[in-house]
Amino acid sequence: MDAKRFIGIDSRAAFAQVRKALGRDAVILSSRKVENGIEVTAGTGDVLPEEEVAVMERPEKVAAKKPAMNTVELTSLDYDPPVSTRKPASAAAATARNANLLKAEFASLKRSLLAELSAVKIVNWQRDDSVQFQVLENLIAHGFGVGWSASLLAGQKPDSNFEQMCNDVFGDIESAMQSIAGSPIAGNNNIVVMHGLSGSGKTTAVAKLAAKSVADYGPDDTVIVCADGHRMGGYQQLQGFGRILNVPVLQVRKPQELDEILHALSGKRLVLVDQSSFTLAELDAIDELDAVEHLPGFRSTLDNVQHLLVLAANTQSITVDKILASKLAKHMYGIALTKVDEAAQLGEVVTSLIENDAKVCYSSDGRDIQRDIKRFSAERLMEKIIQLGKKPELSEEARQKIHMLASLNQHRELIE
Repeated sequence: MDAKRFIGIDSRAAFAQVRKALGRDAVILSSRKVENGIEVTAGTGDVLPEEEVAVMERPEKVAAKKPAMNTVELTSLDYDPPVSTRKPASAAAATARNANLLKAEFASLKRSLLAELSAVKIVNWQRDDSVQFQVLENLIAHGFGVGWSASLLAGQKPDSNFEQMCNDVFGDIESAMQSIAGSPIAGNNNIVVMHGLSGSGKTTAVAKLAAKSVADYGPDDTVIVCADGHRMGGYQQLQGFGRILNVPVLQVRKPQELDEILHALSGKRLVLVDQSSFTLAELDAIDELDAVEHLPGFRSTLDNVQHLLVLAANTQSITVDKILASKLAKHMYGIALTKVDEAAQLGEVVTSLIENDAKVCYSSDGRDIQRDIKRFSAERLMEKIIQLGKKPELSEEARQKIHMLASLNQHRELIE
């Protein structure tokens, strides 16, 4: 059956039109903001995916939407492509790649099935006005994802009161955060290359790790290397930090120089490299071209090079998911979670980190480079989550949206 579009002044009005026109069997394909409000695409029975419907109706527009990944330039990452063309992959490599694809497909199918089950549970909880639904609203007010929250609540005792169930769920969340706690980089002769989105707090995190090293071992065995030749003032900012900490700051003027500098500094206890920031478009290009091994820092022949991903706590979950699913993230030793003090809610980023089984080594808040980075602690972050959750309450608009989405068995996080 063909999909139909409904436009309302808000989500509630659009979904009401869907229910009136298509009944309880309606299947929501997509929803998006338009000039006149919210557009919802829905159908019943064997509906076509949104993209196929769009192709039938507006083929020229859909063609224009498709990104040409190979056209994205990796200039800000100093991508250095190989001189010769890539050799055909071996049979073993092809088998491994196929196995990874199959594993990813099974994981996606599992998420879809769990999402559908969660949607059914939410509908029942809302209909019965149960304690689970009240706790679900509370978790969403803290920023936690709907699907993941529903899966946590499904294992709770239904006869618990609101306070007891909240305590039990938050205990489960803290246990889940403990499972993603990684170990800080330890030992001697470490070279740590820092990666992150623009604005993630990467340069400040470099300074904080340098300050921690100086406090523990003195300034003689700590060096900062600026490999970010594209951000204006980046080297000067690191020089300022270097003067405060009394540590040298070296500048990489060409990508080829980085490996030479790292070899020269390989005897130092800690070398921190501030790498160029990346964009989401560049991550897509890296995945498309399979170009991680050709990025600066990954071409080094040294075996003591570690890579740390810097992730701001106020980053949207959809962005976090995209970063953690990238090939670049697979090469990371762990994550430094920054700007914890700047996040209005922490549940969103915590949900993404747990669902992606990330390893968080450090957490950072504040601007004091000599004190404000610590080993990641689930207990400390849980205290911060609860503290932030006491301030904002779930808005009436958000509450109505949850009720409407639940009644239609749909939510953006559950259908993606």
